Amino acid sequence: LTGLVVTLTKSDATTEDVALANFAAKGIATIPVNGAVLTTTDSQVVITVNGKTASQAITVNAALVVVTGVAVKNAPAKTTYTEGETLDLTGLVVTLTKSDATTEDVALANFAAKGIATSPVNGAVLAITDTKVTITHTASGKNVDQAITVKPSLVVSVTNVSAESRPANVNWY
Repeated sequence: LTGLVVTLTKSDATTEDVALANFAAKGIATIPVNGAVLTTTDSQVVITVNGKTASQAITVNAALVVVTGVAVKNAPAKTTYTEGETLDLTGLVVTLTKSDATTEDVALANFAAKGIATSPVNGAVLAITDTKVTITHTASGKNVDQAITVKPSLVVSVTNVSAESRPANVNWY
C-alpha cells in the first residue's frame, strides 16, 4: 500500500491527510493489510477508522507463468533408423516445467498448439549424421535432446562391369 494517503474529515469540518506510515497512530486499518499476498479475486482495499469505511479499487493481474524447463517424458516409439528413412516421433511426450511450479505433459499432436518445435522435424529424411532430435519450447528457448541412431543403408550399388570370360560361341551367323 506504499503511497496510500487517506483524508480524514472531522466533525468540525476540518480535514487531515494521513500517510500509510501513520495509519496505526491514527487508528486506521486496512483489509487486506499492507504486505498481504493478493489473489485475482481481490478487488478493493477497505479502509476503516472510528467505524467509518472507505474503499479503494485495485486490480490484481494473474502472475505471468513461463516455461522454465523441458524434459522428455516418453521417448518416441522408434529411435533407431536406417539412413534414408523418415523421422517418426509417434509416442513422444514432453513435460513442460513452469515458473509457478506446475508441470504440463504435451503429446506430439499438441506440439504446435503449445509452441513446441523439433529439429529435425517429424517426417524429415534422416542421414547418418542425425544423432538427436532437439525439442524446443520456442517462446522460452528451453529445449531437450532425444537421442536417435541412424545406421548406414545396406543398399549395394554396382560401380563397374567387366567380362571375365568369353562365351563359348562368339560366332553368329
